[in-house]
Amino acid sequence: MSKPNHIKVRYVGVKEAHTDHLYGTAQVWIGPGDVQEVPADVWSKFAQHPDVYALVADNQKNHEIALAADSKLKLIEKVKSLGHAVDGRTSVHRLEELLALREAA
Repeated sequence: MSKPNHIKVRYVGVKEAHTDHLYGTAQVWIGPGDVQEVPADVWSKFAQHPDVYALVADNQKNHEIALAADSKLKLIEKVKSLGHAVDGRTSVHRLEELLALREAA
């Protein structure tokens, strides 16, 4: 059973075993082809390394969660570029409010 707001990621790298030390999940894959669940909000970081990670789009829910997480990450980066201190805990609603305030000014 999948955890809420997690997506399945397949390790497609070449190492016999692999542990995520870069993105804070500490998830362990036992080798190429192994599938593990990671928080959806970090998928966009994993996706920057298609030679190591692949999204397992085994159902529509995984795909939708990954798209929403990627969209939120882009909003966060845009709001940060305007000088606001935000992170992954900031709601999408608040991020959109901050952008709207900037556009209204």
